[in-house]
Amino acid sequence: AIIASLLSMTNLVMHVKDLHLELAAAFQAVTVDAFAGEPKHPVRRLLDPFISRSVQATNDNFKLLFNYHAADFSLAPLDHKEQIRLIGDFVVGKPLNLAEMDMENYGKVQDRNMEEDVSTLAAVTNSSRWGWRWHYRALTVQRLYDELVRCWLEAHFKDKEGGVATAVENDGVLQAWWQSMIDHIPSLKRATQLSS
Repeated sequence: AIIASLLSMTNLVMHVKDLHLELAAAFQAVTVDAFAGEPKHPVRRLLDPFISRSVQATNDNFKLLFNYHAADFSLAPLDHKEQIRLIGDFVVGKPLNLAEMDMENYGKVQDRNMEEDVSTLAAVTNSSRWGWRWHYRALTVQRLYDELVRCWLEAHFKDKEGGVATAVENDGVLQAWWQSMIDHIPSLKRATQLSS
C-alpha cells in the first residue's frame, strides 16, 4: 500500500497532473502566443528548449494513458477511471502552488520542517549522518538554472539604458508575457499572490 501510494503521488499527481496538465502545455501556449510578433526575442529564445512540443507531448500521452488505458499498468496501481478521479480530487482539494515547489523553500513548507543543513554537499557525502540527496540535487539544478537565466538576461539586456532590471521592466512584450503567464497558470498566480 505504501509503494502504491508513493507511485500514485509521484507519477500521477506530481508528474502527470502538476507538470503536464497544469504547467507544460499552458507554459508553451502562453509563451508562443505572447512572443508571436517577436519570435527572436531573447527571452523567447531562452525558453524555446523548455517549451518545445509540450502541448503535443501532453495531448499524445494523455490519449495513450487514459483513452487506451495504458495508465492502468504504468502510472499507479489504480484503474484509469480512479486515476482521473484522483487527479480531479487533487486539482480541487490541494491545488498546485509554484511557491511551494521552489527548492529554496521546499524543505520548509508542507510540514516538512527540514533543516537546511540536510541539503548540503557535506550532508549527502557524509555516511555517518542523513542527507536529503534528492533535495540537494534539485536545489543545485534550480540554482544552475537561476544562474543561466541571470547570465542570459545580462548578455542580452545589460547594454540597454538603465541596465537589465530597467530593460526588463520596460520591455512591453516581456511584461505582457509575464502577465499572461499569471492569468493562465493558476499555480503561478497563487505563487505571486503569496509573494506580493
